[in-house]
Amino acid sequence: MEIRHWGKSGDYTDTNVRINDVDPENGSYLEMLAYAAYSDVQGYTSDAFGNFLSAAGGVNGDITYDESGVNVSKNFMNMVRDFMQMQYDSNNLAGYLSFRKFYDYMADGRN
Repeated sequence: MEIRHWGKSGDYTDTNVRINDVDPENGSYLEMLAYAAYSDVQGYTSDAFGNFLSAAGGVNGDITYDESGVNVSKNFMNMVRDFMQMQYDSNNLAGYLSFRKFYDYMADGRN
């Protein structure tokens, strides 16, 4: 899957993401965008892309990704788990179940 992202100057960069090689425990923001979109398009999940965007911002919503950080590897699976737990603790069971489906997809290693 090819991802295109733009820098502040308006220039863009194309990145080829091999979905089968994405590791949610050690992946980049760009890789995980492709991974989450793929899981939704294939019907494995129904809102993984939106869930990923929420979780990638952190439970406090204070994490951002700029031009220099989109390729830095992080443990996004833990971030999704933490956000899922926050939904559960807030008694948002629908949100919890949505995040849980994406988390289980990542844990099963389906890609």
